[in-house]
Amino acid sequence: LEKPFGHDLESAQQLAAELTSFFREEEMYRVDHYLGKQAVAHILPFRDQNRQFLDPIWNRHHVERVEIVLKETVDAKGRTSFYEQYGVIRDVLQNHLTEALMFLTMELPANVSKAEEVLQCKLQAFQSLRGLEKNSAVLGQYQAYASQVQEELQKAQDYISTTPTFAGVLIHSDSVRWEGVPFLLTSGKALDERVGYVRV
Repeated sequence: LEKPFGHDLESAQQLAAELTSFFREEEMYRVDHYLGKQAVAHILPFRDQNRQFLDPIWNRHHVERVEIVLKETVDAKGRTSFYEQYGVIRDVLQNHLTEALMFLTMELPANVSKAEEVLQCKLQAFQSLRGLEKNSAVLGQYQAYASQVQEELQKAQDYISTTPTFAGVLIHSDSVRWEGVPFLLTSGKALDERVGYVRV
């Protein structure tokens, strides 16, 4: 199955339950395809191979902030049916950028090749994240999006879409390693450049 895996927790749980009627848990492998991107796939091996050098400085005492950015120059034209349902948060932030955040903030397991150990460390890192407050996010929409939605989805001229095509989210962790360090996740469509990066 391709993403999105449901559009909310309830629909994702329903889909997961449906799959168990066809497959056993050990026959399924759920993965965010973004983890297959070379730069993202190498975060854990890089941290592991440089553990002795990075561990002493990979923390709040030496890291001022972390930025995880995925900017696109393309817009949602031709995909407004999908985008109007999901927006940038469900399309990119809650999966791709959050996975990168976990790779950066998780404690390293003894063996980064053992999926179960990596999963447990990612889960601990995720659970250490503070809940977001309203003033922790900036949402936006590129100017032509509304007219694209009206045209492609045959919406009335007075239809107003509130679907964000841009989001910048400030996240904090309560883990001992990262307490007080701001993590900024940013993504959007129809922006000034096509770029993806992590800056520590």
